[in-house]
Amino acid sequence: GAVGSDVSVALTPPHDRYALPPAVENLADAVAWSLKILACAATSITIPLLAAVYAAPVSSILQPDFVVWLLGRTGSLKSELAALAQSHFGGFARTDLALNWTSTENAIEGALFALMDVLATIDDFAPQPNVRAHGLQEGVALRVLRNIGNRASRQRIRADLTTRSARPPRGFALSTGELLPPGTSLRSRLFPIEVDRDHLDLGVITSLQQKRDRLRHAMRGYVEWLRPQVSALVTTLPSHKETRRQEFRPLCSHLRQPDAAAHLFVGFELFLRFAREVGVLTQAEVEQWLQEARRSLTATAAKEAAHRTDTEPAQRFVRVIGELLERGTLRLKDKDPADARTSLFGPGEGTTWKDVGWKDNQYAYLMPDVSMNEYSRYLRAEGESAPDARSIKNDL
Repeated sequence: GAVGSDVSVALTPPHDRYALPPAVENLADAVAWSLKILACAATSITIPLLAAVYAAPVSSILQPDFVVWLLGRTGSLKSELAALAQSHFGGFARTDLALNWTSTENAIEGALFALMDVLATIDDFAPQPNVRAHGLQEGVALRVLRNIGNRASRQRIRADLTTRSARPPRGFALSTGELLPPGTSLRSRLFPIEVDRDHLDLGVITSLQQKRDRLRHAMRGYVEWLRPQVSALVTTLPSHKETRRQEFRPLCSHLRQPDAAAHLFVGFELFLRFAREVGVLTQAEVEQWLQEARRSLTATAAKEAAHRTDTEPAQRFVRVIGELLERGTLRLKDKDPADARTSLFGPGEGTTWKDVGWKDNQYAYLMPDVSMNEYSRYLRAEGESAPDARSIKNDL
């Protein structure tokens, strides 16, 4: 049932794993185990992860429009970290996270609607065995992430042409993946956290795995602590988040990053207040953790903003084509044959190249389809997704 209410809640498998204990046992001990997550990796990983956990129960108030994305190669333990975060809400392990990026869009949409005010992990955005499967996964990610970013769902109609009820996301989404979904617009909806196994404390992770059941008790206590404050938080929390957003804004260049950083900071603040009131942290320790959270979230947001500038589709297209011209893989022919001379673009005698356009003394003139095909070929060779050709052409 719901905490503090006689309402009965019955989720169908696999979501029936969501279950808090009927009563809290040794709250201070449980909160101390939850706090220990901060010690299992670098704070650039653990602070946003734990912040997402404790921001989730106030999702109806703060309306998260981004996804915390644990990014790392196979074996980096990103799914294990996600499972520890998810274990605050029920009986979860790495092998039984309820959602996966190979699920259908409807399945994920339905789950994100049903899982209100909890953390919902979508696991394993990874390379697929063939182009079709890869395209299907990217299509699902495109629609799901847009729904989260807009806090909306696709409009549907019944056979009689009446409108079906909307199913917007209602919780806080966490994802894991070896890759990030393609496209600047989608990436703006993410708060990526790079996970490197070399920076994890395996001993702490092992101890948390053994005590993962205690994390549910911490969350039960937290929800009970929040409950009498909800009516006030509905008013104060959004304005407090806006204050934090203004503080992060000068430090994070992309428009969405200050909002995501502020959202996570507010979630972390709530947890620290809770931990202090149950006697697990002192006020001095709370201030130290807030200072570290501000530093860590700012650094992550700034790094992501810098990466986005470097990987803007149009800018990267120009850079890659330039590199391929310098290597001699591609060539620009002289626009006026009468002015032909040794070119800065293209190889010497005896080298095979691909003509992608023309040049004069000032400009390069690319054949759109040919140059885009060569750019796509380059990305495939690098193991990356195909580019958004329309977006690149519009920006150019």
